[in-house]
Amino acid sequence: TSNFFAAPSITSFSPTNGRSGTNVIITGKNLLGTTYVKFNGVSAPIFVVNSNTQISVLLPVSATTGPINMATPGGQFYTTSNFVVQPSIFSFSPYCGKPGTNVTITGVNLNGATSVSFNGATVAPSGVTENQLNAVVPGGATSGPLTVTTTNGSAITISNFYLPPVISTFLPSSGTPGTIVTLTGSNFTNTTEVSFNGVSASFSVVGNSIIATVPAGAMSGPIVVTAPGGTGNSGNYFWVKPVVSGFSPSSGLAGTSVTITGSSFSNATAVLFNGTNASYTLGNNTQLTAVVPTNATTGPISVVAPGGTGVSL
Repeated sequence: TSNFFAAPSITSFSPTNGRSGTNVIITGKNLLGTTYVKFNGVSAPIFVVNSNTQISVLLPVSATTGPINMATPGGQFYTTSNFVVQPSIFSFSPYCGKPGTNVTITGVNLNGATSVSFNGATVAPSGVTENQLNAVVPGGATSGPLTVTTTNGSAITISNFYLPPVISTFLPSSGTPGTIVTLTGSNFTNTTEVSFNGVSASFSVVGNSIIATVPAGAMSGPIVVTAPGGTGNSGNYFWVKPVVSGFSPSSGLAGTSVTITGSSFSNATAVLFNGTNASYTLGNNTQLTAVVPTNATTGPISVVAPGGTGVSL
């Protein structure tokens, strides 16, 4: 009524490598009654004896490269070949930074690490142990996943490491509210805001470009992109074309003080009364005061700025 247990043996296992959670099929003889399965000495808490010739086992979290060992009432068996445990990355800190930032990566089976890639830009690691290593963000790195390569394989992070966004160019360089502006650069992944001199704009990210619409109320100034890695400033100004929406009084002699209202007046370089230059005082971005010049003639008022010329209707 009881079994006679012959000595177990393992003839093969598949796959021959993997990481925590990998389902490994062990084939052999006399596997019934298996009491434990170990990967390089680390017990696998989950395994199923499918038959006298097969066992299914999940690779445990802390397993390392080495032989598979199993036991039955008939004895123990050690494989002559190793099961290769691939590296896994659990976390990294900080999650963002510029080139030169030191990043600490933690996981398992990181020993034997030969390189760390920041979305394609590779650097040699330092302080490598079984569960941790350090890498300095290299020049040319861009926002994206981290990849650690070891002698036993590679591990890629699920989440991204973010670098500060960089605005290389934008076109056109001037326009009115509603103008579509294309920004090119890098590290635009998961951009949260695009602003024109502090005024938020609607936008969409397309690869290494951002398509933004100049918002109402925008003023001439730099464009700023905000992303998880920080902010990027265009440096150069986007010039908003001034708009003359009204003026008061609507008539007068030379020397009359006229209040002109509109938008994008902050960088005005000239005010013209039907082509004749006038002296003016800038109040704010939406208002200025000009004096009707001698020899002025009836006609429109123009406000000239780096973004263009706004002419009254």
